[in-house]
Amino acid sequence: MKKIIMTAALSACASLVFAQATVTSANIVGYNKDVSNPGLHMSGYQFLGDDTTPAGVFGDQLPIGTKISVFNGANYDNSTYEIYFDFGTFMNVTNWNPNTLDLGLAKGFWVENTGASVATAVLSGEVQVADSVTNEIVIGLQQLSYPYPVARNVLDLDFTPSIGDKISVYNGSNYDTSTYEIYFDFGTFMNVTNWNPSAIDIAVGQGFWYEAVSAQTWVANKPF
Repeated sequence: MKKIIMTAALSACASLVFAQATVTSANIVGYNKDVSNPGLHMSGYQFLGDDTTPAGVFGDQLPIGTKISVFNGANYDNSTYEIYFDFGTFMNVTNWNPNTLDLGLAKGFWVENTGASVATAVLSGEVQVADSVTNEIVIGLQQLSYPYPVARNVLDLDFTPSIGDKISVYNGSNYDTSTYEIYFDFGTFMNVTNWNPSAIDIAVGQGFWYEAVSAQTWVANKPF
């Protein structure tokens, strides 16, 4: 997949396909089903795993030609599930190439299903049980996912935002975007500072964009 510049990622989204996800967990082990039609969706690996490369997270569950793209702050680092010649073994192998991306906790990433039919991947691992998870948010755009495998509203993500910060969630045809701003609340007839609109949810296993005006420390508190 061609590298996508940031402005295009937020505007040219008509071909993106939303991935529905469900989650089941017992004790500290959990999994979620990432189901998508052919095309792009933004995912997130919300478990603890020893191997957070594409091979460790997705294995051989997706069609040949599937691509994963991780935004690095300027463009994308990509990995493709493909058949290629391995100069280490001097054999053709089927694997993620290169298998060097880190899809670890709290990251979001694009998955492009280039096949002709719906693909399902089961993502599994240990459920995060720490009371909180801390990550650093940098100025500008970044792909994120909530570090616990639960659905969340934008009000419940535990960010410490600055005025003007934005959260963008792909809805199947474009983006639902919430901005942290001062606005008039017709329910209280007062000016309030909060995420607006607030009726935006992030599903289990779904990634999202965060656009930060200022750097912040994101401390996500365990919701269960």
